[in-house]
Amino acid sequence: MKYHFAHLNKINVVIGQKITKGDVIGLMGRSGTKSVHLHFEIVKVFRGVTDYTRGLSRAKVLEYYENPYNTNWRSIAPFSHLGWDWLSDIGGGQLHPGIDINSGVGDSDLNTPIKSPINGVVYYANDDTNSGWGKHIFIDETNQGEQMSVIEELQKACAEKDQTIIARDKTIAELQSACLTKDSVVEDLTQKNALIGKDYKNAITDNVKLKKKLDILTNKPNNDLGANWSLLAWIKSTIKKINERK
Repeated sequence: MKYHFAHLNKINVVIGQKITKGDVIGLMGRSGTKSVHLHFEIVKVFRGVTDYTRGLSRAKVLEYYENPYNTNWRSIAPFSHLGWDWLSDIGGGQLHPGIDINSGVGDSDLNTPIKSPINGVVYYANDDTNSGWGKHIFIDETNQGEQMSVIEELQKACAEKDQTIIARDKTIAELQSACLTKDSVVEDLTQKNALIGKDYKNAITDNVKLKKKLDILTNKPNNDLGANWSLLAWIKSTIKKINERK
């Protein structure tokens, strides 16, 4: 529904502005009419911002408008009496679709602050003098003020969630990197252990061969001097190779 405030002297809001209950949206005036007052109505079936309607049949008023007394209308402006009332007969079987609020006579009400009785968003704000409504405002009452707060909270929660996901992904990436580093270290150590094992086996083999040669040279000397010198040369070479492994 849309809440309509007409005959203002000044408009304090702009289209799209979020309104909180109690915000001053304008000042009471006489634009579009002869006497200072506020015309207030609640529109169920919106027919346009310039559709000036002084009165309709009872059936149409009930179809197009909500009873303004169903809202906190007393918070809109100070008052001591009403002009045309809700469903007042303004002549010719035409009934008034809203209420006219004022609290004094003459110009005493001029520039009285007009407060919004609802949370919402400004749908229309006309600062030009309309021939019927004068300067007037429509506020879209779908609790959008509250909805926008909820949306802002949801957006904040989503942003925090996104930050959590980013932090989680960073942690996962760091863990994956650590695992790759660990795997690389393990592979490197495995290769080194394999080489050490191979060298160890070779050393054992060389030691066995060396022992056999020494046994031959000690227990069964070869009468062939050249063969003995060749055996000694092999022994020296093997000993050097073993020392280099240490």
